[in-house]
Parts: sequence; C-alpha cells; structure tokens
Amino acid sequence: MTDASAGSAAEDDTLAELAHLNATDKPRALALALSADPTSPSGGPAAEARRAMIITLLVDLGKMDEARQRVYLYIGEYPDSPYLPLVEGKTGVHPRPFGPSPGR
Repeated sequence: MTDASAGSAAEDDTLAELAHLNATDKPRALALALSADPTSPSGGPAAEARRAMIITLLVDLGKMDEARQRVYLYIGEYPDSPYLPLVEGKTGVHPRPFGPSPGR
C-alpha cells in the first residue's frame, strides 16, 4: 500500500468513525474531528466532509458562534463543495452572490 492510499484509508476510517459517533456521541465525534483536522490533508472530499461535520456538530452542540466562524472559512476554501447547502442551512450563513461589476 502506498503512502497516499494508506492516508486515504485512514481518512476513510476516520470519516466512518465520525459518522458513527455523530449518531451516538456528538461530543466525542467533535473531539475526534477536531483532533484529526490538523493532521489530515486540507483538500479533497474527505477534508470537505470532515470540516462540514465539524460545523454541523458545533451547531448540534450549541456552539453556533464557532460554527459560523468556521463556515465562512469553509465557503472560502471549498466554494464548490457539495456540503455547502448543509453547512449554510445549519448555520444560517448565506453569503450574497457577487453581482455584475459596475458599468456592465
């Protein structure tokens, strides 16, 4: 197994554990996601899923201010993420789209 595939397998295992804990023990899920985040890759589908889950767990645990701070960073880092409707819906953060430039 290459380092990349080993890393991907570890990320998949972490996401599976997070999904399980999200249903059974949200505080533990948040702790795991936060501890995994700095040591995991910041790009790719696993990162998007993990960071979206952090945001939704923060909301579920009543930490709305932190969730909203993170969602603005998330939108900037993953502007095309399939999780945007979820994190925006959970936090109520819906940035306005940019309109046409003046003079157009």
